[in-house]
Amino acid sequence: MRWETPKHLNILTIILFVTSLGLAVAGQSVSTNLAQPTAALRQRAYPVDPDSLFRHMRQAIGEKEIQTDAAVLRTYLKQKQIDLSPPSSVKFDPETKSVVVNSTAENLAKVEVLFPAPPAQPVLFIETHRFSSNDVFTRMRHSMGGGEGQPDFEVLGNFLKNKGVELAPPFSWFYKPLEKWLIVRATKENHEAIDKLVAEINSSK
Repeated sequence: MRWETPKHLNILTIILFVTSLGLAVAGQSVSTNLAQPTAALRQRAYPVDPDSLFRHMRQAIGEKEIQTDAAVLRTYLKQKQIDLSPPSSVKFDPETKSVVVNSTAENLAKVEVLFPAPPAQPVLFIETHRFSSNDVFTRMRHSMGGGEGQPDFEVLGNFLKNKGVELAPPFSWFYKPLEKWLIVRATKENHEAIDKLVAEINSSK
């Protein structure tokens, strides 16, 4: 059995073709149903210090009423002329303490300027430094020209600080008087400085 296209359909096809050709010659575009390509989106996470970041953003946007962190983040970026409306997106990930952005390469470059990587945290080690006797506290008081009446723990803290060893957080330390152990959590550089101070105070008279 042979299928034949009705003549009126052939005529209609010819008419549509001629009409489209005429519009193209006249410089008019012929609309199609093809979707226009969109810019490729990429995802990137920017590690931040959330406390200082959101405090800064709330001040920058002039927050008058309490808003969620997510709302503050979107408002701040919009204020910086960074459009992250769909299909782009932005969120704060509390587990990784990162601002996560899914957008174009152009937007990611703008965001990177606003959220530079925080400084690397120092690597801390726990070490024990041993004093020769409890007489070292008398020597510490003498070297600082005072401290009488102060507990040994306070004298030790002042002595270290006076010698340029700052053990404020994230560093920590405590002293075990029975064992005469100074246990310190700090950087290798701080431990080396403490080793020298302990050796000096142990050998002094």
